[in-house]
Amino acid sequence: MKRTRRTKRASAKRNPTLKILGIEYRVTHPKWIKDDNGDRSNWLGAHTASKGLIEIRSGMCKEEQALTLWHEVLHGISHQLDLRLTERQVSALTPVIIQAMRDNRELRTECHRANTSKRSKRR
Repeated sequence: MKRTRRTKRASAKRNPTLKILGIEYRVTHPKWIKDDNGDRSNWLGAHTASKGLIEIRSGMCKEEQALTLWHEVLHGISHQLDLRLTERQVSALTPVIIQAMRDNRELRTECHRANTSKRSKRR
């Protein structure tokens, strides 16, 4: 019984999940990402809404992984809201959002506090 629990915990750490507008996505880090034809691609990441999956290619530095993750999150937002953002628009917005979060750490703290207080009021 304990082995199963450890395996599940280890698996959860390797494949965390995140929510985009209430839809849960599993985040994986494969060595290669396959394109739409199932062939290896040179893509750094992929968002597949139908599978609830975000893939971030392994082997990149943490900065590149973060940039790629936010890029794929923006694709998810665009998909959920039917914004039809182009690859160029997503690529342009990604570093802007990351920089805004870095430049405004107090805003992240305020958002976290607001979410925490909402959860405690629900209980």
